[in-house]
Amino acid sequence: MPRFRWIPSMLVAGCLLVTLPWPARGAFSGRNGLLAYSRQVHGVDHLFVIQPKGTARRQLTAGRTSDTDAAWSPDGSLIAFTRRYPGTGHRAIFVIDASGAALRRITPRTLEAAEPAWAPGGKRLAFACSRNLPRSAICVSRLDGTGLQVLTGSANRNLKPAWSPDGSTIAYSHRDATQRFQVWVMNVNGSNKRQVTHTKASELVADWSPDGSRILMTCAIPRNGYEPDLFAVRPDGSNMQRLTHDAYTTAAAWSPNGGRIAIVRKHHLALMTASGDAFWQVQGAGTNVLDVDWQRRP
Repeated sequence: MPRFRWIPSMLVAGCLLVTLPWPARGAFSGRNGLLAYSRQVHGVDHLFVIQPKGTARRQLTAGRTSDTDAAWSPDGSLIAFTRRYPGTGHRAIFVIDASGAALRRITPRTLEAAEPAWAPGGKRLAFACSRNLPRSAICVSRLDGTGLQVLTGSANRNLKPAWSPDGSTIAYSHRDATQRFQVWVMNVNGSNKRQVTHTKASELVADWSPDGSRILMTCAIPRNGYEPDLFAVRPDGSNMQRLTHDAYTTAAAWSPNGGRIAIVRKHHLALMTASGDAFWQVQGAGTNVLDVDWQRRP
């Protein structure tokens, strides 16, 4: 099977989608812990953790497989991620503990899967899934791989699931007949699907705020030369707010205490205030950063 990119490089009306893994998940309220992220090292993507102040960096995965889309469990003890195998390009969801040990596979070999997002109870994962690439749906399963449910159709593309902090809703990006991705939400059983954004651009879900009042999303603006920036919107589609300007922001994760947002800015790991009025780089994280998530400390 040829290598597959969940988000192809393509220009659509109002937005450019670049070939970077923009993971989505839900921030869980609590104290701020470690940042988990992936970065490319010698052509292969690996998982790392680091303190937000830039100290105590540790590499969690190694080898020839590429590991991305790090997502902390609600209790901060586990990390779910996407593993892509060289040669076949097959992708699957795995889980490891915070030390990089106890690796286990979640999804079956008959299914392509990527972009995991934890349920608030820590017992299930939502993810993008496919048996007929490049079409994809949003799926949910238990941590032992049982109870697989397909929540959306796969006639179009459905990506970037993010579980709301109260556990009632999953946000995701759905590509419609116009070939644009828009933000949608649905109940966790797949019912009551409703469209959140109605724009001429394409929006990709990044995260929920810890209080569940806003959804983070990335979008490239034409007047910015199609460089992606970060926006927030309420789940009902109101009060859309632009948080970054000319920042080339390709991934984001809200801090558990709600006061900060970790972002990937121009391929570097950075932090910003939740209002977007100040930024600073996480020194020591390295270059070629792809994605980020913020650990909740109990």
